[in-house]
Amino acid sequence: GMNTSTAGPAFGGGCGGNGICKDQLDPPSSAEIEWLEYMREEEKLARDAYILMNEEHGLLIFANIARSEQLHMDAVKSLFEKYDLIDPVEDESPDSYGQFSNVILDGLFEAFMDRGLTDLMVGLQVGGEIEETDMRDISTAISETSKEDIISTYQNLLCGSANHLRAFVKQIEILGGEYQPLYLTEDELAEIVGAPVARKCEGNR
Repeated sequence: GMNTSTAGPAFGGGCGGNGICKDQLDPPSSAEIEWLEYMREEEKLARDAYILMNEEHGLLIFANIARSEQLHMDAVKSLFEKYDLIDPVEDESPDSYGQFSNVILDGLFEAFMDRGLTDLMVGLQVGGEIEETDMRDISTAISETSKEDIISTYQNLLCGSANHLRAFVKQIEILGGEYQPLYLTEDELAEIVGAPVARKCEGNR
């Protein structure tokens, strides 16, 4: 009948521009939702860490990568909106820096900051470790979903993390230090650092 368009929210009848209505979307599994929640806050961990380290050390790389992490947060948030999920990040403002609903990420952030705020070179090392942790977790999350849209978003994040890791390693080397990989082998690290920067990680969006 004529009243179907009023069934959903006012901003578009509950249907996206692609003509898919929310109730037609195959909802994510509980495992997929758990990973989305984790990735949303893990990208926030990176953003918050780089903002605080930039305030402490005043090095442009932290500010630049923090901006990129905000885009990563936004990308994951769009999946929460698409699937009508409850976002674990209620507040993105400066008041929220270092605050996470996930206790694992809460502890990780504290440990990273205990080291990263003490010394610039340690801070750059911590930056690389955050990106390696991110890459490891994103890879696991990709292996536990079959949804194209989620995989595509995660692959963009993975591409961005590799760019960030490369940038941190090169900055350490410019300053005369050497990056110590956390999870990657020396060969895997060399492959990432030696690869050309991926200018566009967003695929064909």
